[in-house]
Amino acid sequence: MSCSHVFPEDFDPFFSEIQEAYGAIGDEFRTWAPLRPEEAPDESANIEGSGLFKDISVKRYLWSTEYPADEYIDLLNTCSTHRTMEPSRRDILYPEIRQGINTRSETALRPTLRMSPSHRHAARP
Repeated sequence: MSCSHVFPEDFDPFFSEIQEAYGAIGDEFRTWAPLRPEEAPDESANIEGSGLFKDISVKRYLWSTEYPADEYIDLLNTCSTHRTMEPSRRDILYPEIRQGINTRSETALRPTLRMSPSHRHAARP
């Protein structure tokens, strides 16, 4: 299964606004180019190419969930790019994110994610 951030036409502008904070810490991991749901790559060839799956069945789902500031920070701490970030950089970035969320009229974010589960029909011999 894969999961990625995608940005429908009406995506939350916070995600564009916060890019300045990422730039200020010199975040080399991020290249900001909002990916539309229909532009997300089809990963079924990689799944099938692993040899671990056959008769691949991939379905895509979009969903949004609200995150207050602290819960969104907790979510970021599950992402490898944030987990491997130097603590001093996170110490600068996270207060900016928290403030950006808490000073909005809506104090929760609604990121949109695309999930592509695949079903393992049979393992290779």
